Parts: sequence; structure tokens; C-alpha cells
Amino acid sequence: MAEQVAKLKKKQWYPIIAPKQFDNVVLGETLVYEPGLMLGKTLSHSLMNLTNDMKRQNVNIHFKVVEIEGDKAKTSIIGYQIIPSSVKRFVRRASEKMDISFACETADNQNNKKNDL
Repeated sequence: MAEQVAKLKKKQWYPIIAPKQFDNVVLGETLVYEPGLMLGKTLSHSLMNLTNDMKRQNVNIHFKVVEIEGDKAKTSIIGYQIIPSSVKRFVRRASEKMDISFACETADNQNNKKNDL
């Protein structure tokens, strides 16, 4: 009987690159079998780390992988969030805060939908 040897693929690390608004910095790396599997992957990153500005530590930016170029994954911005502990400091004592959510269109004709995250 002939034994069949299964060829195993190894996972490799591939970099994830921020959009040009953030000077194409490396957001991180992901471990996948092939670069095409990174499409649609989402991640969030602190704005402080992207801009090197301590005042922006309370803001998270959400990214989504939209394009594979070579072995690099290019992202686009899909969300912006102020962390809840920071929002709590903004609201005065003995008053109420109101959360609103709305769809909008940006200057570059991108539609913002809440369910994209």
C-alpha cells in the first residue's frame, strides 16, 4: 500500500498597512495561510499610536482590510470611537447624556453605515 503524504501549508505573518492619511504606517501583522485570506479582516488601533499625540489616547480608529498588494494588506477607515471612560468624564454630574447614531456621506462619497463594524 502506498502511503499518501499530505502536504501541509504553513501560516506566515503578513503586515497590515494603514491608509495614506496615517502615512501608510504598519498597524500590525496577521498570521494566515495566504494573503487573500486577509480581505475583510477588521482591527482597531488607538489614534495616539498612529499620530504620536498623547492627547488622542481616548480615540480608537476601526480599520478593514480592503486590498492586498503583494504581501501587504491595505486598509480603509470604517469607524471612529471615543472610549466610554472618556465620554463619562465629559458628562457633567447629575445630568444625562444622549447617544445618537446616524448615517452620513463623506466628502469622498463614502456612505457611513453602523453595521459595517
